Amino acid sequence: MACRGGAIGTAFFGFDKDHTDWPERVVQWHTIPQPEARPEAPSDIFMCPQVLADQAPWGDWMRKAIALIVLAGAVLLSPAAPAAEDLQLNPHLHYGSNRPDGPLITGSAMELGLVNGKPNYVIIYAERSFNCKRQARRTVSLYQKYRGRVNFVIIDLDRKRSPAQQKIVRKYFKKYLPQVVVTDQQGSAVYNQSGEADERSIAGILDAALQ
Repeated sequence: MACRGGAIGTAFFGFDKDHTDWPERVVQWHTIPQPEARPEAPSDIFMCPQVLADQAPWGDWMRKAIALIVLAGAVLLSPAAPAAEDLQLNPHLHYGSNRPDGPLITGSAMELGLVNGKPNYVIIYAERSFNCKRQARRTVSLYQKYRGRVNFVIIDLDRKRSPAQQKIVRKYFKKYLPQVVVTDQQGSAVYNQSGEADERSIAGILDAALQ
């Protein structure tokens, strides 16, 4: 919109003039004294927000509004949340033994939980279970195939869990190990079973969730 005769008001940013939370001096329209007429300038002038902020008697409020708008845009355009990466299988696992061999899977950002916008694959395991060790091997194989397209969440019950992981355990864990959970891109579980899960079957579920 153009501002005629130096009159500006809260309508510039679409504020509701009936909004009672704004101070009266912001709700009311104000007139900015205009400089001497310049023939070369058009009669209708669209003044940028910074000029308005500098000249208006309520400039501090305008500057705060501009800062909030810029901040909101930065949040909306921020990149997606990071995911667990560089998943590696412990090379010293004994697949026929229940003895503890240390963490079954290692990697970076292992404390993260579920994300929206991607399917999620979750494994919940204990380090001394040979069934968990075998499922860990399948998990890393699936990670290598679906890396970047599926978010992998690794939860070791023998290690301290992050709040995001603890939330998953409370919601899905059935007290039997290993446990595998697969969610769709909206975060709804499409697979949630205890026991070893066949890699080919899980791959089919992930392929469907990626559609």
